Amino acid sequence: MKATRNLVVCVMALVVVSIGPAIANQDQTAGITSGAEAGSELRGQQQAPTCSDLGDPGFLLGQDPHNPGDPDWNIMSSHQTTWGTFIMAESVDQTADPDWFDIGSLTVWGLSGVVIAGLEACDPTGMTFDVVFYEETAGEPGAVICDLQAVVPVITNTGIQYSVFDLFQFDLPAACDLGTVGRKWVTVQSQPHPLDCGFLWLSGTGGDGTSLQDGGGGWMLKDNDRCMCVNGATIPVELMAFSVE
Repeated sequence: MKATRNLVVCVMALVVVSIGPAIANQDQTAGITSGAEAGSELRGQQQAPTCSDLGDPGFLLGQDPHNPGDPDWNIMSSHQTTWGTFIMAESVDQTADPDWFDIGSLTVWGLSGVVIAGLEACDPTGMTFDVVFYEETAGEPGAVICDLQAVVPVITNTGIQYSVFDLFQFDLPAACDLGTVGRKWVTVQSQPHPLDCGFLWLSGTGGDGTSLQDGGGGWMLKDNDRCMCVNGATIPVELMAFSVE
């Protein structure tokens, strides 16, 4: 896949075998999830932005966010006092591309929430993120490729509402040379915030239809992709540098 080509991927059903990660519904104890059921009055009225709308010249692949009326929204990926620590992982699949990715930035969409009297909207100003890229091992994040701590995003309020929550766009500088062709993983997790605001990573379409979450007990399979636009450049495999000992 080249930077000038849009990625079009059909969402496929995933067959989970015994060696794969455990599966759990998003409304169980794995974390607080908001859904479109809470804002059915918004169905069909607003359309989420897409990676194509951004027009990034370095666009490599994308998974567009769900609209407010879609059946799933988001799930937490944050360090918080009220919720605890949860982390979401999404695959970066470049197996169909003959070249490997030199990533320059990520764009993700999500909501910012805090538990006061239930889950409430929270201003994400001042949020910082840990962005980590991994090799894949047995269908899960494995060895770390790039570990980017305390990344400061450019935060944009899109003006689109999901129930009582504003949809925020987080543009994350996330330079990482993935190094080899193949399926990789990325985690995006907000660090502790002065107001205990936490990042809820919006669900999206365009990948394999699943993502992973770890709340301390190991990776668990979740329905739906996480939305993201991966930006950077492709490097031909034949230009890979080999060291000679």
